[in-house]
Amino acid sequence: MLNPYRRHTRSCKHFNKPNPQELTKCDCPIWCYGVLNGQEVRKAMRMRDWKRALETTKQWSETPPDAAPVATVKEAIEAFIRHRKMRNMAESTIESHQKTFVHLIQFCGAKPISSVTLDMLTRFQESRVFTPNRKGSKPRAIQPSTLNKELKTLRALFAFAAKRKWCDGNVAKDLEPAKDDGLPTLPFDSGEVSRILEACDRLEDDNPLTRDLNRIRARARILLMLHTGFRISDTVKLERKRVDLETGKLHIRIMKTRRPMYASLPPEVTDALRALPDDSPYFFWSGNSKLRTAIGNARKSVSRVCKLAGIHNGHPHRFRDTFAIELLNRGATLHTVQLLLGHRSIRTTEKHYAPFVLEFQHAIDAAIAKISYPDRTKNRTISEEAL
Repeated sequence: MLNPYRRHTRSCKHFNKPNPQELTKCDCPIWCYGVLNGQEVRKAMRMRDWKRALETTKQWSETPPDAAPVATVKEAIEAFIRHRKMRNMAESTIESHQKTFVHLIQFCGAKPISSVTLDMLTRFQESRVFTPNRKGSKPRAIQPSTLNKELKTLRALFAFAAKRKWCDGNVAKDLEPAKDDGLPTLPFDSGEVSRILEACDRLEDDNPLTRDLNRIRARARILLMLHTGFRISDTVKLERKRVDLETGKLHIRIMKTRRPMYASLPPEVTDALRALPDDSPYFFWSGNSKLRTAIGNARKSVSRVCKLAGIHNGHPHRFRDTFAIELLNRGATLHTVQLLLGHRSIRTTEKHYAPFVLEFQHAIDAAIAKISYPDRTKNRTISEEAL
């Protein structure tokens, strides 16, 4: 018969108290002792849930377990990443997961994943800080939006581990999301768009031999984002075979119906693309460097252009917002915008762009126009008698 007990740590309030085996209301590691198959047993159970420990020792007493390895947090992460790659998940999604996992491994990578508790994950979130890559910059707490993004990664990891019986349920599902009061990104107005395109022709380069090419490439990239809503990564990965420069037809994606979806590019965009060198299968990438490096260089190029144009916070995603809101301002439906942006759910489109739908604005204006109050609420002059 096996009996579980907690092995109290020095930081535990029950440490060095009489009869420590009877004190179970804490979070200390659980061990078991007793006799199994005629042999004395004393071993770590690699868990902290008391109810689960009682059930496990009962099972072991009835059917002794084989000596199977227990997955650590690091091992579970490695298996999770392999599984995501096998499912052909987007490289950007996997990179986003790995950014979180680097910090999680540093925090508790060597611990069995079955021993990770809700309190431990909460302390991990509290420890998360961002250190700017500038001399003299001090670490600061990460933004709520980043915290919520990492929360989705943690939930995915522990759901993966729970399905494989490496841990007792998904402890991350009980973590509460942060309240994100951050303002949404705003589109560029027409004046800002003109300044940005003009700044492309003034872009400087230390190498005069590549200066003109960089100016042409920057202008073509920005025009493409303004007329397609592409992400910066989409422009880097754009293959020449997807664009018919004669007709302006751009192959956006294959729909769920297995039919291709096309968009029409205006002449100014096709002319800008035609001016780029055709020594690569891609418009904006040689294909020789790492995709991640090419995307990083593209971001830097757009930031330089926006800074030269005097645009504050001119990051690439604002071109995507400008495209979507321009469509809505011209009467396009949310469903049309969803298809062009490639959102899986229309709820994502509604979350970011519903306030810009003309029908919504007309309905709000009409509702406010109906408000009417009695005449007695109008401003009155104070009579001399009252004075």
